[in-house]
Order: sequence, then C-alpha cells, then structure tokens
Amino acid sequence: MSNQGLMFAVILLPPLLFAVVGGLGVSILAVGFLGQKKPWFGKNDLLCFLGICLGAFIWVLLIALIPVGQVGSNSLEGYPALLLKALMLGLAPVSALPALMAYGPRKK
Repeated sequence: MSNQGLMFAVILLPPLLFAVVGGLGVSILAVGFLGQKKPWFGKNDLLCFLGICLGAFIWVLLIALIPVGQVGSNSLEGYPALLLKALMLGLAPVSALPALMAYGPRKK
C-alpha cells in the first residue's frame, strides 16, 4: 500500500467504524429495552418472524437506495452518504423492533 493510500485509510476508516459501532450500540440498547415490553397484539411467533423479515427487507432497501458519490483520494463528495450508510448498517437490528413490540418473541 502506498503512503498516500495509507493516509487515506487512516483518515476515512475511524469515522466509518465509529458510525457502525455507534449505530450497533444504540440499536442493541433500543431492542434490549423496548423489545422486552408486553406485546401490543398478543404473542405470536409466526407474525413476529414475518414482521422482522419485512422490517429487515425494507431497511436493507432503504440502505441500498442511498446514492454514494465518488470517494477517493481526489474527491470525497460521497463520504457523507457513505457515513450515513455505515450508521444505518449499524442500526439494522432496530428494523426488528416494530415486530417485537407488536407481537412479541414467543407464544404463551
């Protein structure tokens, strides 16, 4: 790796890792605290599973639809969008939260 590439990696990677880890931390706290409450519509494993699948699909679709411009040593115009994608990737477990709150994880 060239010296310029190394400096580029040192400048770009820490904020990206911070965004992913920060999003994952917030997501784990949110699911841990809010996902354990009493379900709104009663406990149902199948509906909970299907809701989690739908939420994850919509979340991944939202992440994929964010346009990222060029990110390189000459241009950083797409870097904010890349940071947003990294944060949303870390927040991905939050996509299960609506299904967990509505139907709960287990039947009685």
